[in-house]
Amino acid sequence: MPERERPYSQFNFRVKIGGNDGTSVAAGFQEVSGLGVEQTATEYRNGNEKENRPRKINTTYSVPDVTLSRGVIKASNLWDWMNKVQNGKQAESLEDVVIELRDESGENVAVSWQLTNARPLSYSGPTLSGAGTEVAVEELVLACEDIDMEFE
Repeated sequence: MPERERPYSQFNFRVKIGGNDGTSVAAGFQEVSGLGVEQTATEYRNGNEKENRPRKINTTYSVPDVTLSRGVIKASNLWDWMNKVQNGKQAESLEDVVIELRDESGENVAVSWQLTNARPLSYSGPTLSGAGTEVAVEELVLACEDIDMEFE
């Protein structure tokens, strides 16, 4: 993989709900936030250690909630997904989500994040105002069990 001197632009990305299985929904999101991992450490000290300080030992890790935002379009796929969870269809509502950051050409994937077993936690509709000029935006917050990052 050749190294770059300039970072990738943040605006050239694609979100696929359903992973890379060919049946995924590409949903035209305008913002993705919360991609990351949080590692937990615990303190431990043997009773006979010379130093009067604990050691830090890594234990579990967790993936923070990921927020997806898009302009409201005539598509109910996000609401339908949220409805599955609301109606108790937990096992059916688990989806893999792939977020692809693309290079300047838009043709090549530079970096991708795979969210495993994602499910909606909350849905927020747009703020509506008669005096506003902004686009109506909906937001979906996802919980996922794991995240993986791959450089193409």
